[in-house]
Amino acid sequence: MSTKIYHAYVYDGPIEDLFAWLLAFRKRHVAATLKRMRAVFTPEADFHEVAELLRAATAHGLNTDLNLAASAVVYPHGNSVLVQFFGADDALLRRLGPKFKDYHYQNATDRPDGVTAREWTNRRRVWDAIIDRGDGTFAGSGLVFQLVPKHFEFDVARHVCRPPKD
Repeated sequence: MSTKIYHAYVYDGPIEDLFAWLLAFRKRHVAATLKRMRAVFTPEADFHEVAELLRAATAHGLNTDLNLAASAVVYPHGNSVLVQFFGADDALLRRLGPKFKDYHYQNATDRPDGVTAREWTNRRRVWDAIIDRGDGTFAGSGLVFQLVPKHFEFDVARHVCRPPKD
């Protein structure tokens, strides 16, 4: 059996409100990413090289700051809505707000303090049901909300580099 680690949140509100929240979160995430990338690249960096470096890191799924892929996967489950973030800005995730309640689960460690054995078992069952209803992947088991636009590497390069001279 493989180790299962699911970091997610239960959203306390209607899914329509969650959608509006995700749209606003997307704007904050994009702004935070652009700010972070300005600290990585100098204005003298070559536009095309920066764009290609970011495209390659993102396409290969590298676990680096240069991977721009970011999404939220929404899992409706019974009367609950769970949300899991991938690649989202850590500082923003620490300030999600009161409508998000931690709902992580992992089977490689004891349950955290404050979570009863019954609740921990229930979390395992919920996550098993969510993942089993799809194709065994997070994206295949929920609704994927992209946090960055397609070809975001060009937006980043445009913000951090001087315009190309061609």
